[in-house]
Amino acid sequence: MVDGKPSAVIVISQQPDANIINLSKAVHAKVDELNARMTNGIKIITIKDDADYIHESMREVEFTILLTGIIVVLIIFLFLGDGMATLVPCATIPVSLIGTFAALKALNMSINLLSLFALVLAVGVVVDDAIVVIENVKRHMEEGKSAIIATQLTMQEVGASLVAMAMVLMAVFVPIIFMGGMTGVMYKQFAVCIAVSIAISAICALSLSPAMCSHLLGHGAPEIKPFDPKHAFASHFERIKDRIVKRTKSIVEKFNQSFDKLEDFYMEFVEKFVYNKKLVITSYFIIVALTLGGI
Repeated sequence: MVDGKPSAVIVISQQPDANIINLSKAVHAKVDELNARMTNGIKIITIKDDADYIHESMREVEFTILLTGIIVVLIIFLFLGDGMATLVPCATIPVSLIGTFAALKALNMSINLLSLFALVLAVGVVVDDAIVVIENVKRHMEEGKSAIIATQLTMQEVGASLVAMAMVLMAVFVPIIFMGGMTGVMYKQFAVCIAVSIAISAICALSLSPAMCSHLLGHGAPEIKPFDPKHAFASHFERIKDRIVKRTKSIVEKFNQSFDKLEDFYMEFVEKFVYNKKLVITSYFIIVALTLGGI
């Protein structure tokens, strides 16, 4: 009985290699087709669909990916304090994610919750290499070098390190791809997403990021007459940009002041530990004792 009416219940189960979302779509399409031909008040209804839970979970993870991306961009901007410089590592995020989707398609893998969770993690990982590039470029530019020269010197200095960083991170996840049993089946796509996104981010850091640094950094905005009718839109855009820059600059300055205080506080403790061997040894044994006590 369903809703107090005599009914016949049919349970449809997926095969181990089937996609539950595609199965749900196919079943609903067939149900709609059969309902169109039903007579005498007979109707097929869906009592429970496991794909609804999957859809809801995927929407939550998609929102998490978007929120993670926004937080990552804001943090990068606070530390770099430059909109153009922030654009360099942020450009790596969509490139890496789109490349990861392409790799999953090429490997005949579908998007599931684990792969989406991997993308959440990847959003914070893929910007690391580009941040290393932009920080070193800005350091050289502060010494008086042009953007192009600073970029060339940066790639000579950190190019090999970027490759090593990517290989070390990939070495953690690639072995998971070759795991057997149910664990290997479950986490294979997770490992593929992370490994591919790291590889693509390294390629971007060696190619896209240097190109953006050499073109976006160190170029002042062209002077535009404020009341020139030929450049009315450009002038209006520049005034809006100046207002945004002034407001964001004050936020960045306050953040830098707070961070400098925290850094000074940290350096005081570092100096105490560096010049006091007894304090270091005592602290070490205390930490070991607390660790063993917790076990």
